[in-house]
Amino acid sequence: MCKKLGIQRSFTSPYHPQTNGLTENTNKSIKRALRKLVDDSATNWDEFLGDIVFSLRRKPKMTTKLSPYRLLYGFEARVPDQVSDNYTPTDFEELNEEYYKEYIMKIEARRDAETKLAISNISKAQEKQQIQYAKTKTGKHGEITFKVNNIQLSCY
Repeated sequence: MCKKLGIQRSFTSPYHPQTNGLTENTNKSIKRALRKLVDDSATNWDEFLGDIVFSLRRKPKMTTKLSPYRLLYGFEARVPDQVSDNYTPTDFEELNEEYYKEYIMKIEARRDAETKLAISNISKAQEKQQIQYAKTKTGKHGEITFKVNNIQLSCY
């Protein structure tokens, strides 16, 4: 699956979580949501975990402008209120194998196009981040320079 989607796996040290910033940010979001939902004893947190993770997977990310679910499966996840009340298993009995093949090809083509769009959006976001970083590094008034006899604050 990783090869097909062009994902390059990397491994980090389990005792140095700072090296895996994206995962740590996701964990922070999960913890924040759990704090809002669990009771005072905090013993029922596992009841909410699936819904929280599903919610995070449905939310579009700022850098990609698409949800992780959509990038992986090629369509948005459905929630119970979006499923038709008129659904019956016989609705799909009339559809043939050719229909399913065509449907899967459409989803894969859409997913590939959206993956390219996400990569483009990520590149644009990275460029903006580099510009912002350069501004903070140089300061508001350009490069910071020190001269002899300037007063400086130092901490020991």
